[in-house]
Amino acid sequence: MQAYQNGDDRAFNILFERHSSRVYGFLMNQLKNRAAADDVFQLTFLKLHQARRHYDPSFPFAPWLFTVCKSVLSDHWRKQKTIREDSNDIALENAPDQ
Repeated sequence: MQAYQNGDDRAFNILFERHSSRVYGFLMNQLKNRAAADDVFQLTFLKLHQARRHYDPSFPFAPWLFTVCKSVLSDHWRKQKTIREDSNDIALENAPDQ
């Protein structure tokens, strides 16, 4: 990760190869939906890229990566909850009066 922080873009490929299957497996286990897992997976590695300067090399990389992943997953669940609540509100507004 330090090499990636220092501008070595090839280091990202190595990180991705080493950790992507564990991250994706975790997301599939949590979400049980390939499309959702694909979205959160992609956002996790995008966020890793965006936050690379904040990584503290005195900590192990894998736990940091999974912290990023769990943050993105929480955002996903929060967004899904909001969408469901909005859908329920619309359904109630459109329901015939009883």
